[in-house]
Amino acid sequence: MPTQPRQSSIYARIATTAITTIFGSRVTRAASLMMEWAFSAFYDYKPSGESIYVPALASNGEKFVNLVPAWTTSIPVPHLVGETAKESASQVKIAVNIPPYIYGEVKAGEKYGEIKYKLGDVTLATVPLIAAKNAGKSGLWGRFWGTLAKRKLEQKK
Repeated sequence: MPTQPRQSSIYARIATTAITTIFGSRVTRAASLMMEWAFSAFYDYKPSGESIYVPALASNGEKFVNLVPAWTTSIPVPHLVGETAKESASQVKIAVNIPPYIYGEVKAGEKYGEIKYKLGDVTLATVPLIAAKNAGKSGLWGRFWGTLAKRKLEQKK
């Protein structure tokens, strides 16, 4: 869901100040217009809420692990479809890629999947999904049953 006011207008004012400082005050109005036009072609898309994805663990002492996005900052969306950049931002689609099972030891902060934010065929951003906590290796029997389950799942593919 799009955010309210664009952060990009703040960046436009900073850029205008930089251009004015470099080229002198005569270009202030022209630089301001140019920057406002450039930044009106983008809108900030803010991913909604806390996203948690839970794949099962095979050959491990625990049953599941939480995967969370590595970051949740806003994503600049260019005006590619619709009447405005805001309308483009409302058409962003999310594709989540996580494995159905994770085998072996899980380390907190390691990447185990990803979220892709897309506008049509264009990928705007790819955010890694990382493990929220460690999950150690299981014992000998747990690894045996996990390997057996993994082979069975691979045969079904």
